[in-house]
Amino acid sequence: MTRLGFKTLEEFFKSYGTEIVVINEKEKTAQEELVEDLITIISHFAGKLYGIKES
Repeated sequence: MTRLGFKTLEEFFKSYGTEIVVINEKEKTAQEELVEDLITIISHFAGKLYGIKES
């Protein structure tokens, strides 16, 4: 549901008596998250680039 600001959302929902249940509890290192973000960005721009060439 969110990549950034999880603690803020958690506190917000707690104020309403709600609990967030985390399904994927695997902790990632900052380096792993950065690599995933870079791959996502590159994939996005590659898709746009190939989409433009096909037009």
